[in-house]
Amino acid sequence: MLSTTEFRRGLKIEMDGEPFLMLEFQHVKPGKGGAFVRTKLKSLITGNVIDRTFKSGDKVDKPDLEEKEIFCRRMDKSLSCFITRSRLLSSLPTLSS
Repeated sequence: MLSTTEFRRGLKIEMDGEPFLMLEFQHVKPGKGGAFVRTKLKSLITGNVIDRTFKSGDKVDKPDLEEKEIFCRRMDKSLSCFITRSRLLSSLPTLSS
């Protein structure tokens, strides 16, 4: 679990079962009422950007993600990318339009 005090640009969090990338955050302490954090989050699934406000001290989950750099050796006509990191050619899922 991550607290709002750990929010940083580039942080990946999970909300409602979906992973998000934190694009921006701003800690706000108004004169009246409790502090809160405004964020701008990008879905790593759909690419949609949303604004979300968290109360200071709220906690969010860490997503179960694995990051890897890949090198596209060649692209075929269906836009499949074949990677050659480990001498085996494997096809990534294609995006159909």
